[in-house]
Amino acid sequence: GAFLSGGIDSSAIAALAKKSVQNDFHTFSVGFSTFSELDYAQQVSDHIDSIHHELVITSDMVVKDIEKIAWFYDEPLGDAAIINVYYLSKEAKKEVKVVLSGEGGDELFAGYPNYLNSEKFLRIIKNPILSPSAKIFLKVFGSYACRTPVHRINDAVYMMKKYENVSIEDFHQQTTRVMFDEDIENYTNLPK
Repeated sequence: GAFLSGGIDSSAIAALAKKSVQNDFHTFSVGFSTFSELDYAQQVSDHIDSIHHELVITSDMVVKDIEKIAWFYDEPLGDAAIINVYYLSKEAKKEVKVVLSGEGGDELFAGYPNYLNSEKFLRIIKNPILSPSAKIFLKVFGSYACRTPVHRINDAVYMMKKYENVSIEDFHQQTTRVMFDEDIENYTNLPK
């Protein structure tokens, strides 16, 4: 089977896998009451003729299962997709033993805007002429909208010092997938 969001990566994988399977091929999709791409997944499922399973995740489900989800991951993880994967896996287990997913496609093909933003950010930091202007740039564009201007400037200075000499790959990995103790301390030890 395959996890199917209806996006390019999971759709391509599901379509290719379906061609290689002699038995019934199952696809699994989740949506939320507030946001759903289930229509796209259903279109792909219809096109490849899979047996399609859909589940709408509710806040009540997450509240009920969050401790179990955390237990399965066995470590702090800041990626909210763990919730989707938990419910997709639970559903898939009823029908199949092996499931393919489109995970990693966005990383391979730089499919999210933050990859492009990461590259632009590093170019500014590493450019000796633009670097002094980077603080202003980051104040306006590079930090969290919910944080105060003082926090944004502190974040910008911290980021500039920390990532001045790293590659684009390391920068993206560290800013989207990894949080070190010093990062946690920097972001949580905020001025009153």
